[in-house]
Amino acid sequence: MKNFFKLSIFIVLFGCSSTSNLDPYQIGLKSAFNQLDQAERKISSEERLSASNILPHEMLLFPKAFELNHKSVGDVIDYKALDKMNEEEKKKYFAKKEEYLMPMNFQIRPLVSDLCTKLSTKDGSKFDSYDFLAGRSFNPSEKCLVIEVKRKLPKAFGKKVLEVRRDDLLKVQLFFSESLKPYGKRVFLAVQTGRERYRTVDLLISDSDTMSSELDLIPIDIPNPSNFAVKGSIKSVNEKVIRIPADLFVVASINKNVNLGSCAKGQQIDYKDVLGNSVEVDWCEGESWPRTINTPRFYAIKK
Repeated sequence: MKNFFKLSIFIVLFGCSSTSNLDPYQIGLKSAFNQLDQAERKISSEERLSASNILPHEMLLFPKAFELNHKSVGDVIDYKALDKMNEEEKKKYFAKKEEYLMPMNFQIRPLVSDLCTKLSTKDGSKFDSYDFLAGRSFNPSEKCLVIEVKRKLPKAFGKKVLEVRRDDLLKVQLFFSESLKPYGKRVFLAVQTGRERYRTVDLLISDSDTMSSELDLIPIDIPNPSNFAVKGSIKSVNEKVIRIPADLFVVASINKNVNLGSCAKGQQIDYKDVLGNSVEVDWCEGESWPRTINTPRFYAIKK
């Protein structure tokens, strides 16, 4: 379906641009990016990274594949060439080999926001926050949050289509401070194919670490500004904050499904996750969740 979508765009664009020397794919990509540039501009005045004012929203996540992108039998990774590249050149090299699959929708919603000191006690605990917050040190006025991230399953004829296999990740509940210090996550894993029956696994996280999707396809890679490596990687940007892959399928899908609004200012945060993988996060000024998350496994953008 995806290849047919691309081929259709190629045919239309080639017929309209027969006198151009540009490749039809590049013409389509340039046109799609131009549509993004025409998005409505809205500017916020807040500056710090914070989840304190988070509202329910959705993210569009494109899984990445490498093996499907081989153009010929001889198209393999050139390790000798890689040894001579710097980090930026390596990023560009692998970016050209990435193929993006059909996107998935994820819902992000806050379940509770309250004083950390309250949520860390048995009497004030909500969503078992005591299990994650007990014994931590907080400022008296600091708030903590429980945020749920769940895949939005498609529907057919008004009924939910369950694309669930055993051990699939169904949703995650995240336990944060409003300043993005992570305390843990509760993972909900399917126990039966085609059903939303689940078991839970609790994972405690040091508040000096970062929240990570690890090997899962779920947009929860949230940089912790108090983490030493992350703090030194925060780059303030006054234009072109949002980085979008130069892939026609991705750009066209974003044009169709995402209401970007503007991102006149913000931060780009490039760091290594708990597994040592590169993560790129674009955070618009005044927003309470990343606008984009880019990992070796997926690219996600806020809708």
